[in-house]
Amino acid sequence: AAFFESSWGQNGMYLSQETHGNFHPFIIYKTWNLQIATNQLNQPIQVEVSPNFREDVGKLFLRNNLTGEFTDLTTDNLYYFTSNFEFRTFSIFWGNLHPQLTFNFAQNTIYQGGDDLSFSWSINYEQLVEYLRISIENDSDSILVANQVNMNLNSYTWSIPDALTIHNAKICIDIITIQGETISAESWYKLGIIPAEITLQNEQGWHLVSNPWNSDQYFDVATVFGESAELYLPIDQNEYELCDNFQFGKGFWLFAPQAYEFSYSGSIQNNSIQLPLHKKWNLLANPHACSYKIEDLKFLMNGDEFSFNYMFNNRLISNAAYVYRDEEYQMVEQIEPFESFYLYVNLDDILDLACSFIPYNISTFNPEYETDWELKISVSQFDIDELIIGISEYASDDFDFNFDLPEPAIKPFNEGLTLYVPKPENDTLFVFDRMNCDIKSPLKESQPETKTWNFELIITNLLEPITLNLDFTEMPNGYFANLNLDDNIWNNLVNDVYTYSIFPSHSGTLSGEIEISNDLWMAADNIKANQIELVNYPNPFNPNTTISFKLNTENTENTELVIYNIKGQKVKTFSTFPNWSLGTRSVVWNGTDEFGKAVASGIYFIRLETKGKSKVRKAILLK
Repeated sequence: AAFFESSWGQNGMYLSQETHGNFHPFIIYKTWNLQIATNQLNQPIQVEVSPNFREDVGKLFLRNNLTGEFTDLTTDNLYYFTSNFEFRTFSIFWGNLHPQLTFNFAQNTIYQGGDDLSFSWSINYEQLVEYLRISIENDSDSILVANQVNMNLNSYTWSIPDALTIHNAKICIDIITIQGETISAESWYKLGIIPAEITLQNEQGWHLVSNPWNSDQYFDVATVFGESAELYLPIDQNEYELCDNFQFGKGFWLFAPQAYEFSYSGSIQNNSIQLPLHKKWNLLANPHACSYKIEDLKFLMNGDEFSFNYMFNNRLISNAAYVYRDEEYQMVEQIEPFESFYLYVNLDDILDLACSFIPYNISTFNPEYETDWELKISVSQFDIDELIIGISEYASDDFDFNFDLPEPAIKPFNEGLTLYVPKPENDTLFVFDRMNCDIKSPLKESQPETKTWNFELIITNLLEPITLNLDFTEMPNGYFANLNLDDNIWNNLVNDVYTYSIFPSHSGTLSGEIEISNDLWMAADNIKANQIELVNYPNPFNPNTTISFKLNTENTENTELVIYNIKGQKVKTFSTFPNWSLGTRSVVWNGTDEFGKAVASGIYFIRLETKGKSKVRKAILLK
């Protein structure tokens, strides 16, 4: 009996001892080639490990290379017979030896109830396997497919029950070894299962929809969505045509006059598919009965595949995807099944440009472009539209492709509102003509500064008022905003939520402007000289509060204290102030307006205006 190394010497070398290095028996395993020849023909030959070999230093297996059988030498001895004098070859495995299962190639796929799910694998050291257990699992669910599967099998076919649902799952195979251990392997590809019959349903109103059934059959609009339903297909950036059939692979606008529910058993699109793209807005159908994160989409360009991150970082697409839900455009990170969405392409038309939908694909890392704070302005009438402005230390006051996002495509109905920041005239830096989100650089920290956003609102309905909702809760303390829309003015808005109602003066395009100002009184060259104090006490108060301010001079010419209510309406003005001490003035407000009428309980803002500067303080009247 000897160890044999064929690579040592011209004809190999037989060794009475062979030592391996760098060995960690609980992490890896090492192999030795053992050869045995004997003249004890037809007699039992026994191979055993010495008694001083401890089980706690790892597993020790001996494989008979003639039969492929394994023997655990820590628990059993090997016996064999031979009828000739030739060497019998064995392999010794010492260490962390266990069978490994590898799944064969397969695509990410969506199956339906009634389909046959077939998959295959390969296992090394199958002689160490007792049996297999197969399941389908995702992060929250597990479905047992088969138990006590024969170790010699390398494929399995499962007939899927009709009403089963699971998404973003993997096939998991547990290997139960001859030593009673469980070793788990999972497919590197993913799958989903949906019922044989699926249902489209939604509430009354406008929706973006897609057809999940990939057959050549066209569904009549009334059959799917009900009588008087209207289905629109975009034919240009600003034009739509009315359609009679609900087709696969196309994005549609739907108007449903009532809630609808449609069930159908038919073949769905079950694996990856590519949909063509063109310049500017594309209304893309989700072709699968699963959801998609926008960042997980792939793109084909001139035969090569690119990630969403690559396309965005090279300014080929915008990272804003829009859907129409709850009567408004929404910028979303995920597209739901049976839904269409808008995606903007910043690339001249080429013949081979497509969006590739791969079910359950996971993208590479996509960096996030964070803002310091954002303000949201929304208008509602027939429907709702929203505009976002904000500040980021990584943005500039010019166009930033990473931050400034396009206003979604024109809607197919006239009553809808459109609120956006227009592209400045003759400014070639701006990619988009209209922006839904405009982020600027931060305001200065050392001196007062104001930044201005011009915006526009398109309306058609003059019979109903427009509700203006302002969410300014992220605006920093000490900042304030002035807003003007169609000559309606609201001043001194702070970090709060506001709601106003106005009647537009005319249909068409209304102009608006918002100014954001900081509340800093510190000049870079003379901080102390420009420091100003504004306080009121008590606060909260009822009904009197003393308002005191301190200037760096006794001269109060062109100085006013103005009280505003929470709607931005002026309540009372003080322009004369008795002396109190050097540079300090004070007045008492007794909770009345200019006409001496007591005002209601609530939040008020005290604004000090002097020599082109202002400072604001919040006061609360409690009765």
